[in-house]
Amino acid sequence: MILAGIDEAGYGPILGPLLVASAAVRLPGPLPANCNAIPDVWKALRKSVTADRATAGKIQIADSKKVYSPGKGLATLEANVLTLLATMPFTSAGGLPAAQSLGDVLSQTAATHVADISALPWYAPSPHEPFPLEASRSGIAMRANVLRAEIAANHVELVRYQASVVTEWVYNQLVDKTRNKASALFFYVSRHLDEIVRQHASEGLWVVCDRQGGRSHYGDLLRMLFEGWDLTIEEESSTVGHYLLRKKSQLARISFAEKGETLSLPTAAASMLCKYLREALMHRFNGWWCPQQPGLKPTAGYYTDGIRWLADTATLRESLGTAQDRLIRSR
Repeated sequence: MILAGIDEAGYGPILGPLLVASAAVRLPGPLPANCNAIPDVWKALRKSVTADRATAGKIQIADSKKVYSPGKGLATLEANVLTLLATMPFTSAGGLPAAQSLGDVLSQTAATHVADISALPWYAPSPHEPFPLEASRSGIAMRANVLRAEIAANHVELVRYQASVVTEWVYNQLVDKTRNKASALFFYVSRHLDEIVRQHASEGLWVVCDRQGGRSHYGDLLRMLFEGWDLTIEEESSTVGHYLLRKKSQLARISFAEKGETLSLPTAAASMLCKYLREALMHRFNGWWCPQQPGLKPTAGYYTDGIRWLADTATLRESLGTAQDRLIRSR
């Protein structure tokens, strides 16, 4: 069967990209009949993976808020994401990630969005951009070798690690069309869902999505998205919804759960990819803007500090002729 997860990062900021990502692993055995029995991949890979703080030889796969904080820096989150990428088919024979730059990572995980990213000058790489940004390359190689061996021993395979990088300009265009911020987010969640179901429902599929804002009922949305499929509502409550899709021999369970990152390792992995790519792109953002105005403080793009940053850069942005709808989110 396939266990997949979808999560987002950067929904609240007024600056920087919105990220939606998905991860999927192939596991031995069929799709469980019990909708409350999500396979525990942490347990299967316990020799090399933990949901708690990373230790020597182990990587932490958990909600990105547990793995990353500004005070900790990016090294742990980056190392763990790149270690996961190193188990994918594009890994080089030497055990290092095939990516030799952040641009390579974006090409591997978000290829359809590279043109949108490149269209905004503040996301251009500097000539001397380090890679990894903060993590140890040798540490990534060591953990990747351990993880790769345990994955093989337990017949587990990471088959998807993909992201949608929604730049400010693209985000604003979509919000203008939908008139709704939550609908804009679900547009990208549904893209990931559709791709995963089309690719993997024939194997028996379970997708665990983090809850979308305050929504607790998803049946109508899923019927619209998967027209022609039979849909059964297995459970709906204030904290979780389980939905079973059938189409001939294809079977997919889609779950929306509060704190889905604590229930499903792929959902946690998706959370980490989202956060890593957003932080890496904000690193570029600040690396482009700050040198143009000595003394300008970097920003993470969240509302209060974003308003401060916009006030600090008002004159600079006017002198550069920066279009507001290309830089600042409308909602």
